[in-house]
Amino acid sequence: MTLGDRLKRLPILPFAIMAGIILFGAHTAVEGMRRGPIRDILPAGQPLQQRALIFEDASKGIVAVRDADTGEELETFGRGEGMFLRSAMRSFAANRRDIHVGPEEPFDLAAWPGGELTLRDPVTGRVMTLTAFGARNAETFRNYLQPKS
Repeated sequence: MTLGDRLKRLPILPFAIMAGIILFGAHTAVEGMRRGPIRDILPAGQPLQQRALIFEDASKGIVAVRDADTGEELETFGRGEGMFLRSAMRSFAANRRDIHVGPEEPFDLAAWPGGELTLRDPVTGRVMTLTAFGARNAETFRNYLQPKS
């Protein structure tokens, strides 16, 4: 059996799918290089509400959220609580560790006219759009913009 005969027996669909995946990957890579690096940006305009927050790792896995201006403790999370907040803050902490900055510098939490909620690290310039992670997760942070009753 010749090579040509063998090739005729192979199904064409798997090769077409693989070729499509390779072409899509190449297109995505070229398009990404053309557009440049992803930048963390804030929504246009002025925020409706803002608050500077400090997140502290306390003993026994407790995380405390404080108002940066007053020092008031807004909330504490025990071990296994506040998982979205913990994940978000770990992500920011990794960026800060890279440049040798600790948790003492506050983060900026802001609500925007379009309904977006962002957390910005003024030290690194990184912005996380919290509403992109779902209303329930964003609500954890949105509560810090509301006055206590």
